Amino acid sequence: MIPLANSRATRLANHPAEPAQRNESAEDLKAAAAQFEAIFARMMIGSMRQASLAEDMLANAAAKTFREHHDGQIAESLGAKGALGLGKALADYLTRRRPEYRSDEGTSRS
Repeated sequence: MIPLANSRATRLANHPAEPAQRNESAEDLKAAAAQFEAIFARMMIGSMRQASLAEDMLANAAAKTFREHHDGQIAESLGAKGALGLGKALADYLTRRRPEYRSDEGTSRS
């Protein structure tokens, strides 16, 4: 998982270099947005687990490790599929804000 402060989406939004100086493309922006959506989904799933009112029948360390791994896999799948729509919304916003990332055919700018 990529920390938010070092994520590609954050770097794309905060560094106003010329497009010719960059090797990123609209596809890179979409990939970073999907990763952000996965991070958000993981945090959301973790919060839902903490808010559970029922006692966990499998409260041992092995079950906790398995559950955390499973939750991470679910979050990655949600992010990759764009199930929450957050990644697309973020990519659309950043594309409108930084027009040099617009791509008609999704090809890389160099």
